[in-house]
Amino acid sequence: FVTSNGDAGAGTFREAVITANSNPLITHIESQLLSPGNIVTLLTPVDVTRTELLTITGNPVVPFILTNDATFGPSPANRHYLLGLIGGGGHVVIDDMVELRTAAAAEPVHAMLGTGGSNPIELAGTITTNADNANGIHFLGGNNILDISGNIETSGSAASAIDVNTGNNDVTVSGAIGVTGDFSAGINLNGGGNTVALAAGGTI
Repeated sequence: FVTSNGDAGAGTFREAVITANSNPLITHIESQLLSPGNIVTLLTPVDVTRTELLTITGNPVVPFILTNDATFGPSPANRHYLLGLIGGGGHVVIDDMVELRTAAAAEPVHAMLGTGGSNPIELAGTITTNADNANGIHFLGGNNILDISGNIETSGSAASAIDVNTGNNDVTVSGAIGVTGDFSAGINLNGGGNTVALAAGGTI
């Protein structure tokens, strides 16, 4: 359970992910935070390194919001993101009471980053980014499966809702994707064999 809105330490989201990474029997991370303390401001990225399914859920009546501090970064290359699937095979479900909300920082901050292999993501919640070059979901290689039943919105310039670089990626959208910045794309696929399906009710 997430009982603290701090960046690190007992009861925090970061500590819950670290524990789940080392214990495959943990299948859910649930926020018990109540408003106005339901926003977690991260100082550095949080990485999911396990291969087993992990579901992140909010309080049934209060959304669980992850965001970043204005001093977030600079950090090593490709490390500007809130939540990462690192090492390949990480399967993450973001439920409908969870929001990843990136804010302006020293470097553009993606909401999610996937690297190193096949990373299924099921997004029923919300992703919002408002900085230039800050993508909603950013993949670097691998064969990734994205099921978007929630919402992704970007408002910065050159900020795509979904940005994929190489690999064979399957994207299904039954939710809503919106981009308002110049030179931005709802779904930007660079190389590889990719498929995109717009399911019933989906909008891009």
